Amino acid sequence: SFKPSFNASRSALARSGGILAHEFSHYLMKKEREELMMSTEINCVDPMLPKKKEELLADVMAAYLLMPPNVLLEEMKNYKGKMKENNRYPIDSVTFLRDIGNAVQISTYHAFLCYQYVRYYLCNLYEQNVKIAELSSGKSENSEMIEGAKKWLEEYGELFK
Repeated sequence: SFKPSFNASRSALARSGGILAHEFSHYLMKKEREELMMSTEINCVDPMLPKKKEELLADVMAAYLLMPPNVLLEEMKNYKGKMKENNRYPIDSVTFLRDIGNAVQISTYHAFLCYQYVRYYLCNLYEQNVKIAELSSGKSENSEMIEGAKKWLEEYGELFK
């Protein structure tokens, strides 16, 4: 009898998790349940080329469900450190996305989507924290926010170089 290997079942689970998060995002966006049953053929020319902006928004929402920014930052930090220890740095992007996907238990395809969307958010967050930290040169009533930005930059700033 056929017994799927751990990798085969994990891969199927990873793909289904991405699909589930995408469809859950539709559920969150839609007011009427009947609209949830629309098939991919109606909404898409190809799963990667959506006809409707709603499909892209569902992908973005799924990305944040599957790979929250704080999780991605921690995984990147750990991964970068591990690769430097093993003298395997810089890292090729395919290996990175496969390994990050495995770490958060999603497919490489969904890891790529998540990384692209979350990366945009993190870049904006980094720029915002740099600007906030620069306020510390003058007097400011937002000293707690400034200290928070500095801490964040100390923790994760290296990932943006």
